[in-house]
Amino acid sequence: MVHNIRMEITGYNPIEDGQNSPEVENTIQQVVMLLKPGAAQFEEGIYDYCDKSGLTIIGRNQLKFDEDKIKEFYPKASNDDYWLPLMKDYFAKDEVVALMIEGPNAISTLNNLKKRFRGIMNLKMPEDRFHVSDSQEETARERKLVGFNDDSESGV
Repeated sequence: MVHNIRMEITGYNPIEDGQNSPEVENTIQQVVMLLKPGAAQFEEGIYDYCDKSGLTIIGRNQLKFDEDKIKEFYPKASNDDYWLPLMKDYFAKDEVVALMIEGPNAISTLNNLKKRFRGIMNLKMPEDRFHVSDSQEETARERKLVGFNDDSESGV
Protein backbone atom coordinates (compact mmCIF):
# COMPACT_ATOMS: atom_id res chain seq x y z
CA MET A 1 0.00 0.00 0.00
CA VAL A 2 2.88 2.41 0.68
CA HIS A 3 3.96 2.09 -2.95
CA ASN A 4 0.48 3.07 -4.16
CA ILE A 5 0.39 6.09 -1.86
CA ARG A 6 3.81 7.21 -3.04
CA MET A 7 2.65 6.86 -6.63
CA GLU A 8 -0.44 8.93 -5.79
CA ILE A 9 1.68 11.67 -4.24
CA THR A 10 4.36 11.79 -6.92
CA GLY A 11 1.82 11.34 -9.73
CA TYR A 12 0.02 14.56 -8.74
CA ASN A 13 -0.36 17.12 -11.48
CA PRO A 14 -0.92 20.62 -10.02
CA ILE A 15 -2.22 21.97 -13.34
CA GLU A 16 -4.96 19.31 -13.48
CA ASP A 17 -6.05 20.22 -9.94
CA GLY A 18 -6.18 23.94 -10.78
CA GLN A 19 -3.03 24.88 -8.85
CA ASN A 20 -0.43 27.13 -10.46
CA SER A 21 -2.51 27.51 -13.62
CA PRO A 22 -2.86 30.81 -15.47
CA GLU A 23 -6.37 31.24 -13.99
CA VAL A 24 -5.07 31.04 -10.40
CA GLU A 25 -3.22 34.03 -8.96
CA ASN A 26 0.27 32.78 -8.11
CA THR A 27 1.01 34.38 -4.75
CA ILE A 28 4.39 33.40 -3.33
CA GLN A 29 3.79 32.02 0.16
CA GLN A 30 5.69 30.23 2.86
CA VAL A 31 4.16 27.36 4.78
CA VAL A 32 5.13 25.01 7.60
CA MET A 33 4.52 21.33 6.93
CA LEU A 34 4.96 18.68 9.61
CA LEU A 35 5.61 15.06 8.78
CA LYS A 36 4.29 13.48 11.94
CA PRO A 37 5.31 10.11 13.39
CA GLY A 38 4.83 7.43 10.75
CA ALA A 39 5.22 9.81 7.81
CA ALA A 40 9.01 9.80 7.38
CA GLN A 41 8.64 7.14 4.70
CA PHE A 42 6.86 9.74 2.54
CA GLU A 43 9.50 12.47 2.79
CA GLU A 44 11.01 11.72 -0.62
CA GLY A 45 7.53 11.77 -2.16
CA ILE A 46 6.87 15.17 -0.57
CA TYR A 47 10.10 16.49 -2.09
CA ASP A 48 9.03 15.18 -5.53
CA TYR A 49 5.57 16.65 -5.10
CA CYS A 50 6.97 20.05 -4.16
CA ASP A 51 9.32 20.01 -7.14
CA LYS A 52 6.50 19.17 -9.56
CA SER A 53 4.30 21.84 -7.99
CA GLY A 54 6.90 24.61 -8.31
CA LEU A 55 7.52 24.72 -4.56
CA THR A 56 10.92 24.89 -2.86
CA ILE A 57 11.84 23.35 0.48
CA ILE A 58 13.84 26.10 2.15
CA GLY A 59 14.25 24.49 5.56
CA ARG A 60 14.16 21.17 7.37
CA ASN A 61 14.25 20.47 11.10
CA GLN A 62 13.76 17.27 13.03
CA LEU A 63 12.38 17.57 16.55
CA LYS A 64 10.57 15.79 19.35
CA PHE A 65 7.09 16.93 20.32
CA ASP A 66 6.73 16.61 24.09
CA GLU A 67 3.61 17.69 26.00
CA ASP A 68 4.71 21.34 26.17
CA LYS A 69 5.41 21.47 22.42
CA ILE A 70 2.04 19.86 21.66
CA LYS A 71 0.27 22.44 23.81
CA GLU A 72 2.17 25.29 22.11
CA PHE A 73 1.61 24.01 18.60
CA TYR A 74 -1.99 22.85 19.11
CA PRO A 75 -3.40 25.34 21.68
CA LYS A 76 -6.98 24.05 21.25
CA ALA A 77 -5.88 20.63 22.51
CA SER A 78 -4.00 21.93 25.54
CA ASN A 79 -6.97 21.69 27.91
CA ASP A 80 -8.82 18.89 26.15
CA ASP A 81 -9.03 15.74 28.27
CA TYR A 82 -9.77 13.64 25.18
CA TRP A 83 -7.31 14.91 22.54
CA LEU A 84 -4.27 15.79 24.64
CA PRO A 85 -3.62 12.22 25.92
CA LEU A 86 -4.13 10.83 22.41
CA MET A 87 -1.72 13.35 20.93
CA LYS A 88 0.88 12.72 23.64
CA ASP A 89 0.80 8.97 22.92
CA TYR A 90 0.94 9.56 19.18
CA PHE A 91 3.79 12.08 19.20
CA ALA A 92 5.80 9.93 21.64
CA LYS A 93 6.23 7.35 18.84
CA ASP A 94 8.89 9.22 16.87
CA GLU A 95 10.37 12.57 15.93
CA VAL A 96 8.58 15.07 13.71
CA VAL A 97 10.11 16.44 10.51
CA ALA A 98 9.29 20.12 10.02
CA LEU A 99 9.63 21.51 6.52
CA MET A 100 9.55 25.18 5.56
CA ILE A 101 8.24 25.37 2.01
CA GLU A 102 7.94 28.35 -0.30
CA GLY A 103 6.33 28.93 -3.65
CA PRO A 104 3.24 29.92 -5.59
CA ASN A 105 0.05 29.20 -3.63
CA ALA A 106 2.03 26.96 -1.26
CA ILE A 107 -0.67 26.90 1.42
CA SER A 108 -3.51 25.69 -0.80
CA THR A 109 -1.26 23.38 -2.82
CA LEU A 110 0.00 21.54 0.27
CA ASN A 111 -3.38 21.50 2.00
CA ASN A 112 -4.80 19.83 -1.12
CA LEU A 113 -2.06 17.19 -0.86
CA LYS A 114 -2.85 16.67 2.83
CA LYS A 115 -6.55 16.15 2.04
CA ARG A 116 -5.77 13.68 -0.75
CA PHE A 117 -3.41 11.73 1.46
CA ARG A 118 -5.83 11.69 4.39
CA GLY A 119 -8.51 10.32 2.07
CA ILE A 120 -6.22 7.65 0.64
CA MET A 121 -5.18 6.46 4.09
CA ASN A 122 -8.60 7.03 5.70
CA LEU A 123 -6.82 8.71 8.63
CA LYS A 124 -8.21 10.99 11.30
CA MET A 125 -6.59 13.20 13.94
CA PRO A 126 -4.19 12.79 15.55
CA GLU A 127 -2.80 10.11 13.21
CA ASP A 128 -3.30 11.97 9.94
CA ARG A 129 0.50 12.03 9.36
CA PHE A 130 0.72 15.64 8.08
CA HIS A 131 0.10 19.14 9.31
CA VAL A 132 0.10 22.13 6.96
CA SER A 133 -0.36 25.75 8.05
CA ASP A 134 -3.77 27.09 7.01
CA SER A 135 -2.76 30.74 6.60
CA GLN A 136 0.17 33.15 6.52
CA GLU A 137 -0.66 34.11 10.12
CA GLU A 138 -0.52 30.48 11.22
CA THR A 139 2.76 30.03 9.33
CA ALA A 140 4.26 33.03 11.16
CA ARG A 141 3.32 31.52 14.54
CA GLU A 142 4.30 27.92 13.75
CA ARG A 143 7.64 28.63 12.08
CA LYS A 144 9.09 29.85 15.38
CA LEU A 145 7.73 26.84 17.29
CA VAL A 146 9.59 24.39 15.03
CA GLY A 147 12.87 26.29 14.88
CA PHE A 148 12.62 28.45 11.77
CA ASN A 149 13.11 32.19 12.06
CA ASP A 150 12.51 35.00 9.60
CA ASP A 151 16.16 35.46 8.58
CA SER A 152 17.66 32.02 8.10
CA GLU A 153 16.34 28.51 7.73
CA SER A 154 17.88 25.13 8.43
CA GLY A 155 19.36 23.52 5.37
CA VAL A 156 17.66 20.76 3.44
